[in-house]
Amino acid sequence: MRLLSALVVLLALLAGCSEDEEPSAPVAAPSKTPEITVEESRPAGPAVCRTATMRTARASGDVFATCVTAALAKHRTVRLEGEQTAGEKVIGAVAGTLRFAPTHAVDMTIFNGAATLLMIGDRAWMKDDKGWVVAGESSTRAQTAQTQATLWRASSTLKALREFYSTTSWRPSGKVEDVNGIRLREYVGAPHGPGSAGVPTEIWLSRANLPVRMVSHAQSDDGDTTNTVTLTDFGQEFEYVKPRIRRDRKR
Repeated sequence: MRLLSALVVLLALLAGCSEDEEPSAPVAAPSKTPEITVEESRPAGPAVCRTATMRTARASGDVFATCVTAALAKHRTVRLEGEQTAGEKVIGAVAGTLRFAPTHAVDMTIFNGAATLLMIGDRAWMKDDKGWVVAGESSTRAQTAQTQATLWRASSTLKALREFYSTTSWRPSGKVEDVNGIRLREYVGAPHGPGSAGVPTEIWLSRANLPVRMVSHAQSDDGDTTNTVTLTDFGQEFEYVKPRIRRDRKR
């Protein structure tokens, strides 16, 4: 099955595989809800990001996109956990870390835990049960790695996120939630990609405009599905190190 990207609905990142691509490992239910920790700093970005517009009124896509990506740019890194469910069944999952600056980087488990994608700038590698492979080389595995790298590069940079957020206006629903002492406020919209219909989406922002939780709803081969992405550990130091690859195992 192909998973609808939930981080096309904030980070367009719950990218899955079709059945003729890499095999998927069984999907285990998450052991616990990720702990949410957010520094309640002053909102980054232009003055409008620090006004009531973002809290009480419908925000244009441009304003919302500017304020949210400014908050992400300020913290530079984040940990991501995402899952797709059909009813109570978990049918897809990703987990890992992202770095937005100074160099874009991704370290993410993909294919429901069957592989790891590592990206540092323009370079990418994938690790599965056969070891590491360099994205873009001639083997089938390397081409799969290249496809995944292209998808993630097109959806997880600040530029990509800003463009996606700006495709819809965002309205505060009036719902608030306190998680670990952090006040979160829900915004609703229907962002969309090129040539696609809008996807009903809820995004929960902290007072600093950090997107802590994103929930989107869509249709798939499994019926009605819900994509949930939780972001934690904003601004933490994560290590991204180029893997050492034995050339006799690159395929």
